[in-house]
Amino acid sequence: MKKIIGLTGGVAAGKSTVSKFLSELGANVINVDQIGHKLYQIEEVKQVIFETFPTVEENGRISRRKLGAIVFQDESKLEKLNNIMIPKMFEEIKKSYIEGVNIVDMAILFESGFDQYCDTVVTVVTPHEVRLNRMRERGYSPDKIKGIIESQMTQEEKVLRSDHIINNYDEPKHLLQKRVEIMYNYLLEN
Repeated sequence: MKKIIGLTGGVAAGKSTVSKFLSELGANVINVDQIGHKLYQIEEVKQVIFETFPTVEENGRISRRKLGAIVFQDESKLEKLNNIMIPKMFEEIKKSYIEGVNIVDMAILFESGFDQYCDTVVTVVTPHEVRLNRMRERGYSPDKIKGIIESQMTQEEKVLRSDHIINNYDEPKHLLQKRVEIMYNYLLEN
């Protein structure tokens, strides 16, 4: 039996940490960011992106830094990028399924419409100030932080649309790991 669990949350909420714990518990974690990065290497995808965003080409490669600067400042350009990438990502996600529990780790799960393919959706929530601090620690500029946050659905809206919530406060990781384990066991049984 295949079980598809959507895992989402805002930028710097801790999805990667939760995914790591789920993988350690035996789930097949499908990281959609990694899928996107692999798709950027495919010639057909690169050509469409270069035609749509000519300034992002650097030595025949897509500059994710330049692309992010464009799309996170202009909603219409983000929509153009999503129209190119999301259908291809959906195909790759579905190719990655195995028998058992599949975790689709996707920041824009709801925004993309992928939640409709999930048996259940879990949102990782983290206090806003903790998320901002994590982004600053990653070296994000204030403009980039603002652009990313404004481009994503709010944490509150994601919570309202989710079946389950994982609280990820700035605390010892073993407490988060225990909450993830409890949730995972619950999802296996139900």
